[in-house]
Amino acid sequence: TVATEQATAPSICGDDPTKVPDCNHPDLGSCGNACCVVEVSLPAAPTEVYARLKEVLSSGMDGTFEYVTGGDPNPGDDLRPYNISQPKPFQFIVQGRHNAPQYKGEDGDILDFNIAARGSGSSL
Repeated sequence: TVATEQATAPSICGDDPTKVPDCNHPDLGSCGNACCVVEVSLPAAPTEVYARLKEVLSSGMDGTFEYVTGGDPNPGDDLRPYNISQPKPFQFIVQGRHNAPQYKGEDGDILDFNIAARGSGSSL
């Protein structure tokens, strides 16, 4: 499987950040968005990775995540018609949102994902 929904600890610092170690260092948007970058290689094809990622974000998981659709005039999630090959063969781009106790909706964390073909699998 690409992603599974499992019982998880409360996201971010939870309802009471004072009880969570190291939760006293707020990100004030120094990168314009979260400054975290993670790349994961997955054995599934990009279409499957896209479908599962969108499904997980749309499910809300613990109630703090959501899928964000691109609006016009922006292109949709499917980049395959553009035949992107450099720097990677990107096939999908996905945006989500994570809501924290103090930052919700338009003020919530924006999550940006790209999915590229990688051998017989994908890079997320």
